Amino acid sequence: MCVPYLLIHNALSPALFNIALESVIRKVLIQAKGIKMNNNNDLTIVAFPDNIVLIAETENELRNTTSILLSEGKEIGLKINKSKTKYILLSRQNHNINYLKVDDYKFERVQSFKYLGAEINEYANSHEEVKKRLMAANRYYYSLMPLFKSRLLSIKSKITLY
Repeated sequence: MCVPYLLIHNALSPALFNIALESVIRKVLIQAKGIKMNNNNDLTIVAFPDNIVLIAETENELRNTTSILLSEGKEIGLKINKSKTKYILLSRQNHNINYLKVDDYKFERVQSFKYLGAEINEYANSHEEVKKRLMAANRYYYSLMPLFKSRLLSIKSKITLY
């Protein structure tokens, strides 16, 4: 028999977590409905090690998908962190919904969040993200300017840096 709190210090813990999460995700994909993509497939979940994004076209579909995820995860002992779990509504219209209630959970609505380094906002535009990346590229370029002007580096090295 496995004692759950001992798994925290076990080297296999991340692998076991990923296997458990994978089985939950597969069950959700079978039961839930996502958004239609160009090839007529549904996009329901975007998952990256311990970050999951659920995608749905309507509030009811999102509530249903979340409920399935909660129940399937509960069967094998996985829980959602209530304080870290948020939702965002991508729409051009204004909505007054501040919370999404699913089973015993109440998820807070946010206007934007960072996922895998990219800022996602409720208006589904990327203007701010593009500006931030351009500014970062400019800062990097101008920090290398003394090297580009240096006579100690060969042209080949300068081209490689550029």
